Amino acid sequence: MTKIGTESGNRAMLADSGDGTSTGWDVMVVEDTPATQRLLQTVLESAGHRVRVAANGLAAIPQYFERRPDVILMDVQMPILDGLQTTAVLRAFETNPPKVPIIVVTAEHADGYRDRCLAAGADEFVPKPFDTQQIPRLIDDLCGQARLSQGHPPVAMASDGRVSTVGPIIDFAASLRRLGGDKKLLRELIKFFLEDFPALVRAVRTGLVNDDWAKVQRGAHSLKGLAANFTAEPAVQALQAVETSCTLKSPETTAKLMRVADGEIIRLLTALANEYGSLDTEEAA
Repeated sequence: MTKIGTESGNRAMLADSGDGTSTGWDVMVVEDTPATQRLLQTVLESAGHRVRVAANGLAAIPQYFERRPDVILMDVQMPILDGLQTTAVLRAFETNPPKVPIIVVTAEHADGYRDRCLAAGADEFVPKPFDTQQIPRLIDDLCGQARLSQGHPPVAMASDGRVSTVGPIIDFAASLRRLGGDKKLLRELIKFFLEDFPALVRAVRTGLVNDDWAKVQRGAHSLKGLAANFTAEPAVQALQAVETSCTLKSPETTAKLMRVADGEIIRLLTALANEYGSLDTEEAA
């Protein structure tokens, strides 16, 4: 492993911010091991980058939507939501290239594992233990390529470009009552939602592109059912509107309603991430 502190390791990989100034890339590190968190943070900050850390995949979701990073370093073997599942969640809201580059950094070296990570939506694969000069070079290359592309991919938001903030997002008290107060089962429902919804969102979008209204309707209906588990009325109502609009067979109308639904799903994701952590804290207490 290359020692931190060499000239090339400390060289700031600078990006033109567009206003005449230069700044490092905004890097999100998704990693559950404190020692690896600290190592990556030291390496990247010494290279001039801004670094924020998420301790697992679920914790990364609110950070991503609060401020979209330039690049993500993603561990794979993590509790709650692993790196491949997290990648699928984030990719579901990137409708056009360029994507946020995702570099998988993992100790998993099984045959074919690199291909599996790339198939899940990652851009690069770095095995642990890693060369501390390799990762800053990769970040610079991938972010540079993204900067040369046309702008940032739109993260799905409501029709006015912002996620709605009106009304309660979820009603966990009602959800728990339906489950007989079983918090373990509620956590399982959250995990099922996070695992299932990316494919359903993709199915709706594919159906819209191909005028496959039955596929759009099925996908919206299934998403609505998942959201209803958490008494997430804004998301349920938005997805019901998408489902109902399929009878009109108007791509423009349904696409607009799906953008609103996307915004509500983003709100739901953030709320679920926060509530999952509070459920764990309550049980530990």
